[in-house]
Amino acid sequence: MSPIAREWLAVVLFLVSFVGLSAAEALWIRQAKWTTLGKAAVFSYGTNLLGFCIGLFTSFVILSIILAMAWDGSIYDVPGHDATLWAAMIAALFITPVLLITIKRLLLWFLKLRTGLPAWSFSFVASILVFFTTMGLPVIILYLT
Repeated sequence: MSPIAREWLAVVLFLVSFVGLSAAEALWIRQAKWTTLGKAAVFSYGTNLLGFCIGLFTSFVILSIILAMAWDGSIYDVPGHDATLWAAMIAALFITPVLLITIKRLLLWFLKLRTGLPAWSFSFVASILVFFTTMGLPVIILYLT
């Protein structure tokens, strides 16, 4: 497989899993009878799109700053040395799922769809599944090809 085809495969896998899991999330909300399918679809796609856009942009900024510091050599002058860099890398990794969980939970509360433990459980499970599947599936498939 050519390198360009591999890149497009990753993009297509990301988009297909994003759309498919967002639809599954909307069906899950509808199955639980929290709201209508239309509102559930808007909720699902909206929260996932907003969470991914803000979260992945924030991760990009954090990693870009680390890369810029590595290029000019100032990475060696960071207070805390490796601990600071590891903290930044962990923040870049976990910002998107934490943001997805928070956005879903806040919107469930704001739209008065669900409150309490069921809302937190749904937000956590749906966000973790969507994040790790959409980000992990392309990586696993490309690793195996």
